[in-house]
Amino acid sequence: MSSRRNRNLGLLVVILGTAGLTARAADSTWTNLADGVFTDAGNWSAGVPGSADKATFDSNATYTVTWDESVTNGNALFSAAGGTATLGIGAYQWTITGNVDIAQNNARVNLASGTLNISNNLTQGAGYSFTDLTITNGAQVLVRGTGSFGQSGRSNSILIAGTGSVLSVTNTVISVGAGNSGGWNGQSLVVLNGGALRLNSGGQFANSDARGVRVVVDGTGSVIDAGINYFYFYGIGAQYIVTNGGQILVTNSTFAIQSDSNHSGFSNRVEVAGPGSLLQVHTYTIQSTGSKPCRDNVLRVSGGARMRAMGAGLNLQGTNNQLVADGTGTVIQVTALQMRTSLDSVLPAVVITNGAVISNLYETIGNNESYTDGSASMLVTGPGSLYTNSLNPSWYTWGVPHIGYLSNTTGRIIVQDGGRIFFNLYDAADHNAHVGTLQTSTGEIVAAGSNSLLQVIGRGGLILGENGQGRLVVSNGAMVNVEKTVVGLNATSTNNTVEVVGIGSVITNSDAFDMTRGTLRFTGDAAGFGQILIGGAMSNSATARLEVDVGSYQFQHGRDFVLVDYGSLTSGFAVSNVVITGGYGGTVDQLTGGYILVHLYGPPGTIFIGR
Repeated sequence: MSSRRNRNLGLLVVILGTAGLTARAADSTWTNLADGVFTDAGNWSAGVPGSADKATFDSNATYTVTWDESVTNGNALFSAAGGTATLGIGAYQWTITGNVDIAQNNARVNLASGTLNISNNLTQGAGYSFTDLTITNGAQVLVRGTGSFGQSGRSNSILIAGTGSVLSVTNTVISVGAGNSGGWNGQSLVVLNGGALRLNSGGQFANSDARGVRVVVDGTGSVIDAGINYFYFYGIGAQYIVTNGGQILVTNSTFAIQSDSNHSGFSNRVEVAGPGSLLQVHTYTIQSTGSKPCRDNVLRVSGGARMRAMGAGLNLQGTNNQLVADGTGTVIQVTALQMRTSLDSVLPAVVITNGAVISNLYETIGNNESYTDGSASMLVTGPGSLYTNSLNPSWYTWGVPHIGYLSNTTGRIIVQDGGRIFFNLYDAADHNAHVGTLQTSTGEIVAAGSNSLLQVIGRGGLILGENGQGRLVVSNGAMVNVEKTVVGLNATSTNNTVEVVGIGSVITNSDAFDMTRGTLRFTGDAAGFGQILIGGAMSNSATARLEVDVGSYQFQHGRDFVLVDYGSLTSGFAVSNVVITGGYGGTVDQLTGGYILVHLYGPPGTIFIGR
């Protein structure tokens, strides 16, 4: 009798054990419309899915699944038409050895705690889906395959919020709004309040064929850290917003807005705003690599935020694409600033305003060497606004600025309304700022307005028209300080001009001033004329011209003005090359030991009363 009972008990144990194995050994769908524990077989259509099985969540209800132990499954699918599945993994891990898809209908997933460990791919958004993934309360999603957010989907969103909340990917492409089947409408990725998106080795951050993508990094400690990985986007109307101490870090790779032969790139905006906010990249570029347009894109750093591009620097191309530094405390630091915009651009490629600073370390400003035509301009405007270009003395010519570099290019710098530009060439006589460098290039520097300043520091100076055309205009009380100036260095250089407009406008040239090929023009305003102050010798070639335009100067009597004050005059302007226009005529005196003076006649019948 006892033996029979033992045999029956053993059989029951075997049956129950087999039943338990069956409950954990099949693809299974969550059926509990209320809250439940993952490891409770009663919550599943075919028992708890096993380590090689798919766990499917297709209920339209709003419910919470909790874990009481770590679990491994083959795949997971969230495909509900509504509701929200909240995952409370807690102190445990949910490991998926295959793929996790949040990819159909209106599936919404909230990872509220614990770690979701994905060995292969995370896909969110497919077809015309509207899906959401939220990672909060220090939860973590770790992906080792391809992370695809909004791939061919519409209006999908990811939210990573709270200190310790992380989406971390390795050997992975994170794509926000990509693909050709609708993946271009209203995707959003938001990192808040100390959350983090981290791209480890082998990853990329990308969007293409996208419209209206919105990426937000907001709050101290919030970060998208792409590290060594490429960070780029095509598309139309995307917004990348970094505020309140948030950061985007692409420290060893390129952050790019671009187009090619298949994808457009226009009307996209990157906004970095507020103290503590940072965009740090190795290289920042706006460019077209194909036939599609790259235009009207803006990177704005404002309100005390910072940007650093400390590798290959900044490369701005296309049409009406801009880099804007705006506001006191705002600083952009770059190793190189290369600008080459298309000929139909009407906006300055770089704007520094309202007390912002751009510090360009080590290399050049000018036109990108990869192109043979185009234009580019920089505007520095307002009190406290500053652009500095510093040569690295250990790298010889790196840091020498070029404004209008290649053939058929035009480069322009404008400093106005109290802005300042410093070219720091250090103490090397052979380092100069080049304006119109190569043949058929055109370069121009305009300094306008009281307290506006261009200062060239070092024993080098300005070459206006090295082989191309150079122009310097100083007006309305602006100042230019330079060691030496050469106008029209080589025979191919033509149509060079130095123009001083209005009283109070001053060029201070502490050493030699050489007018080899070009025109020196003084234009009067209502109060009189500006000046050039030369500490060394002035030398003028046989073809150099001096033009004096009375302009708007109003006078009732004859008047003298000192236009140029120099240490010595090696050779004066030929009389036939001196022209006075406007007013009632006059004469020009060139004194070997002192200055060039213009004597303007008064109206007929008046008396000359002197200076």
